[in-house]
Amino acid sequence: MSSFNTLVAALRRGDVVNNIRGQSPTETLSAFVKTLRLPVSLDRKALAKALEERESLATTALGFGFAIPHPRKRVMEGEERAIVGIAYLEHPVEWGDPEGKPVGVLFLVLSGGEDQHLSLLSEIASLAENLEFRKFIAGNPQKEEILAYLSASA
Repeated sequence: MSSFNTLVAALRRGDVVNNIRGQSPTETLSAFVKTLRLPVSLDRKALAKALEERESLATTALGFGFAIPHPRKRVMEGEERAIVGIAYLEHPVEWGDPEGKPVGVLFLVLSGGEDQHLSLLSEIASLAENLEFRKFIAGNPQKEEILAYLSASA
């Protein structure tokens, strides 16, 4: 595996949330945004709407039961404020995955710059393709466990 420095830094500022409920991507994203620890300055309703709008353009499902929801426009000021949040869904949700597999894990990306945004998406996609990581994440590890796994994989 390659280095996941950008992802590790953003996940340290983010959170891992369990048992997110929803019947659709919109409901699920709304529930996730409501429970995720975010900066007070970030408008949760506006963020949920931005995520819904991005999802309406094309699915953020990337296979293997994962999706990477992210707004089209930057919502964080500065790369040092980027956040990645992970949600384990209570029940998998149909997300428009090209292979038809429902999504059970979300990696929400809130980046502070275009290069960082692309790096985060690339790092998460790389992990999703890794069988060892998929087995690891299937156990619903929490934040510190994921950070340790990523650090050991560097």
